[in-house]
Amino acid sequence: MAKYSYEWPRPALTVDAVIVAKPATSTPSQLLLIQRKHPPCKGQWALPGGFVDQGEPLAAAAARELQEETSVNPADVDMFQVGTYGDPGRDPRGWTVTVAYAAVVPSTELGVRAADDAAAASWYPVNALPSLAFDHKQIIREAFQKLLERPEVQQAALGIALHNFPEGVAVFLAAQKSPAVGLSLAIAIALHNVPEGVGVALPIYFATGSRWKGLQAAALSGLAEPLAVILLALFFPGQIDERIVDCMLAGVGGIMAFLAFHELLPLAFQHAGKSLAVGCLLAGMGIMSLNLHLLNTYVLGDLH
Repeated sequence: MAKYSYEWPRPALTVDAVIVAKPATSTPSQLLLIQRKHPPCKGQWALPGGFVDQGEPLAAAAARELQEETSVNPADVDMFQVGTYGDPGRDPRGWTVTVAYAAVVPSTELGVRAADDAAAASWYPVNALPSLAFDHKQIIREAFQKLLERPEVQQAALGIALHNFPEGVAVFLAAQKSPAVGLSLAIAIALHNVPEGVGVALPIYFATGSRWKGLQAAALSGLAEPLAVILLALFFPGQIDERIVDCMLAGVGGIMAFLAFHELLPLAFQHAGKSLAVGCLLAGMGIMSLNLHLLNTYVLGDLH
């Protein structure tokens, strides 16, 4: 192997991988971290990464280190370069420059298992990260800024916003049929919009550090519901034919049922287990039934 000698000092070159799992629901994003087995920063959590081998392409090095430390198959993630970091003092071993790569994956089910230089490997919610080694907090924040520009992340946020539209339609139509049902449905939807707003706002806040930007995104998502009511009121200003109301309610019910069975329940089964998920499902149905009963009995009884 040829050896070269230069008069100028050269930094060591490393790569780091920011792997974010973002299901297509309002569940908070998860970040893949490893616990360092060796000094420096032994025992601290960090991004998967390591030194680039001589003659090794940067992308190949990031894929290799990800697989060596977390057992994740690089073919399951589509990483792209998000930044380069080389401030003096970022690594106590000396002058080290790292090239960061990032990817969004739809699930945490990637067969994560610690190996090589990692004592442990685990997913962490982005709103509850542990203390991090080196300058990885900065790398993660700036990587999130780049990830927010990716189509798959924008589609997830758009999905939450779009499904709020039929919820507004459901409230409007239910109120046409029965004020009690309309008010009860409005309360239930308002309550479940709280975690949805958090799911939209938190990734943006942790990427940008701006609470205002996170609030703006959550507010825009929530505006889809009153927008639906306004549009219905404009297009149907008078009394709507009962058959049309029934058909539209059935259509909205189909949309919401699809979201429940295709997105929400599978995610609950995955993370909470079937027993707990089914218990919570029945509890939610019971709360909704009790809510309707109380509204009908004590609030809206005179409207029937």
